[in-house]
Amino acid sequence: MPSKPERMAMKSAIMLTAALLIFGGLLIISQCGKQPAPFPPEQTGHLRVTVMDTTLIDSVAIKLDDTELGLQPNPALLTDIVAGLHQLFVYNTTAAGTTKVVEVRANRTAESWFWLSSVSPHVGFQAPDFSVEDLGGNSISLQDLRGKVIILAFFEFT
Repeated sequence: MPSKPERMAMKSAIMLTAALLIFGGLLIISQCGKQPAPFPPEQTGHLRVTVMDTTLIDSVAIKLDDTELGLQPNPALLTDIVAGLHQLFVYNTTAAGTTKVVEVRANRTAESWFWLSSVSPHVGFQAPDFSVEDLGGNSISLQDLRGKVIILAFFEFT
């Protein structure tokens, strides 16, 4: 059997628990039927995307996180972007795309500069003309082979 001080401590603990349960129940009942507090407004900023290359690029395709934003003028100003870190992928039809992580801050305009690497030829475009020598020393030009299926294999002799 517990001693008198232990019984008093147990009685106090039970009374405190009962009081907390009653107070919690009253608090829940008093909040029933009330509208919940609204979420705070999202913090937004802007993002200016500029693409540089050796040739003039007037428009680029942009993908922000998992959302394709489509073709945008260069430079592009993306407005009302939720503040935080975002993955930005920029590309166009004549240059290889590139990805970087950018930080947008509330009520500010972040700057993001890209250099795209020109790659050629592209699917649907005519290959540039060039000429090479075959193993017999004869010159072969791509222009001479227009209209034919061509397979180029580059390898190194050792």
